Amino acid sequence: MARLSLPLLRLRAPSNPLDRPAALAAAAGLLLAPLLGMAVAGAPVVATSLVVAAVVFAVLLGRPHWAAYAVCFSMFFNHTWLPLGPAQLDPGDLATLILVPIWLLDRMSGRRRPRLLPHWWLVPALLAWMTASLLLAGIPSGVLGRFAREVQMLATCLAVMDLLAEERRLWIAFGCMAAGGAVEIALALPEFGSAYRVGGAYDQPNLFAHFIATAVVPVVALWTVARNRTLRAVLLGVLGVMLLGVVLSISRGTYIALGLALLWWVRANRRQLALLLAVTVVLGVVVPSVRGKDTDEIGERLEMKDESVTHRWATVINGLNATRAHPVFGVGYGQFRKLDHAVEVTSQAGRSAHNFYLTLAATCGLPALLIYLGILTGVMRRLARWQRQFVAAGAPRALEHSALLVKAAQAMMIYLVVTSMTKGVGMTLWVVIGLAGAAAQLPRRIATPSAEGGA
Repeated sequence: MARLSLPLLRLRAPSNPLDRPAALAAAAGLLLAPLLGMAVAGAPVVATSLVVAAVVFAVLLGRPHWAAYAVCFSMFFNHTWLPLGPAQLDPGDLATLILVPIWLLDRMSGRRRPRLLPHWWLVPALLAWMTASLLLAGIPSGVLGRFAREVQMLATCLAVMDLLAEERRLWIAFGCMAAGGAVEIALALPEFGSAYRVGGAYDQPNLFAHFIATAVVPVVALWTVARNRTLRAVLLGVLGVMLLGVVLSISRGTYIALGLALLWWVRANRRQLALLLAVTVVLGVVVPSVRGKDTDEIGERLEMKDESVTHRWATVINGLNATRAHPVFGVGYGQFRKLDHAVEVTSQAGRSAHNFYLTLAATCGLPALLIYLGILTGVMRRLARWQRQFVAAGAPRALEHSALLVKAAQAMMIYLVVTSMTKGVGMTLWVVIGLAGAAAQLPRRIATPSAEGGA
């Protein structure tokens, strides 16, 4: 009989590794039983919630990828706060708090080998550097909660990469993202004809545009593979409304990032290029009819001469000065808004950078930025390598859907890389990196023409 060791408890478990998750769940239940008894005595509502959570946990323990689907959907609703005792969590946070421990238990069970890219260790390396920056800054007040969420997101990236590295699972994840984006765009519809800049439920146009744009590529990919005419029509309608929502947000950074991603997507497909041009023309007609005189104000904003551009440039200067003064560990994790405590700031003190790369370099140092760029480069190189192997194998029809997933992952990474220059992206960044890492692992081997001839 094999033995399974846990802190404060030693269980005898069957040698079959498939039974180990059940043993782990039983051990966790035994350990939590006293706490549950205390909760029942003093707080029946909390006790009931714990029972429900335990049931959900037990179900997901055998199907951990379901929790990854929940993250792909719920990350779109960070404008909704769930009061859970002393903590305030959005649905995406709650989903990751469920996903990460279930994934770790799944890894401990030893049922299968992990499916992570070779450079996966850069993710914990980045976390280690952030931790050092935080400690050297003296753990400033108000930062621990943000740091805990950072740990959560980095772990989520690896969990998504590991659990969704299968074609069917990735398509379901894309469906969850498309559904999340569709709900958000539906909530924003009442603003289309009235608000100067549409912000949706987020009440922030740039944030709204970012989340909707994150869902656009999955919708395009799903529309491409859909065979049912009704489904294709629905997806095309959702796509059109999403693009209109992005336009009405007047988020210039999103225009550039999403535009480059879509142009990359249609670069070798004349029909899709023609469709993209047709959608652009339709939007050019619809926007003036919806917004009327506001259309001129949209054009003026696109000239990049407003105060927002000046203010953001000032934050860039502040960030560069901080990086030059503290190049190794930065001014301290999560301290960009307090740069004036570390370097001389003459303008826009207390303002965020609106640039993920600059924020990372200024707060955690240039090594942290280099590690992050290593993560991006590693994922993009693996995706490009997959595509080269696919072409070298003669683009086999059996792998066409996998090839489409890889193409979608590349488009999402392009959007991510560019939009990070104008936004301090959060959970969506690490989920997309995880999805791209999963797509890069889809086919373990692709037979080349020479190999087939030798057989």
